[in-house]
Amino acid sequence: PKRTRFWSRSSLPLSTPVDFKRRQGKFQATDSALPTVPGYDVAGVVVKAGSKVKEFKEGDEVHGDIHEKALYGPKQIGSPAECTTVEEKLLALKPKGLDFAQADALPLAIEKAYEGLERTGFSSGKSILVLNGAVTPPGFRFVVASNGEVMKKLNPCPDSGKVKAVIDPKGSNQF
Repeated sequence: PKRTRFWSRSSLPLSTPVDFKRRQGKFQATDSALPTVPGYDVAGVVVKAGSKVKEFKEGDEVHGDIHEKALYGPKQIGSPAECTTVEEKLLALKPKGLDFAQADALPLAIEKAYEGLERTGFSSGKSILVLNGAVTPPGFRFVVASNGEVMKKLNPCPDSGKVKAVIDPKGSNQF
């Protein structure tokens, strides 16, 4: 298989809401066997690339989410492990302007920002209000990249009828 052997040099492996729920046993039916090392987002240096790997070589600084289908059979050895194997398609070169801790924080946030924009039917030319939160910077970048319009101020208030609430705190995506 196309695998990249990878050594995580992240200064602070992050825990995500998915990691927390996994530790609580919320995914027992689909989780990998115990013992496990949790962790999804990763940033580090390629130690060894598999023979079929085309995109990366030893020494490349990379980041990504090491689980293709996070809730269905996650890897037994997660991102905080000293060394783990990762499929090539799940990694990207680390942006040069970011340190390892910053790059480690991006994958899940980008995935959630994209998922939110996709679920709302966001497309080029539409407006969106980007509120402060974990996915704000990646969400903002997706909006700008798709030529969407970003509302910079929420004024003169939602009473104007121009702002439509799209977040349901009682919906199915609670943390």
